[in-house]
Amino acid sequence: MDPITAVIVAAATAGVTEIGKKGLTDAYETLKNKIAEKFDQKQEILPVIRKIEDKPDLPFQHDELTYRITTAKANGDQELLQMVQALKTGLEATQKEKETVGNTQYNIESSKVIIAGHNGTIKGNINFNSTK
Repeated sequence: MDPITAVIVAAATAGVTEIGKKGLTDAYETLKNKIAEKFDQKQEILPVIRKIEDKPDLPFQHDELTYRITTAKANGDQELLQMVQALKTGLEATQKEKETVGNTQYNIESSKVIIAGHNGTIKGNINFNSTK
């Protein structure tokens, strides 16, 4: 799988097309727009990307996109490859954040807890004890 297809599949699988960090969504949309502008005059690439966005787990669609990207010679375009690398880095950072949240232990009984923040970091333990 070429790097462009790989990052498009990863972004679609991560849900970047629906919700997520605005920067990732913007980077993904910019990549698709640049592909369309430079390599998709015949409208053969974006329809495949849309199919992958709808069902990212179908390998034959990945193969079709790889074929379209390779045939258009988009996989050799340095501007696209730089955009792909930036998006890949953002997706990896998001995955690390998800893993951190996934490894957090929650022990909540008969309570409502909301933790909200923006670009914050919590280090160490947080303990909430009943005041009853």
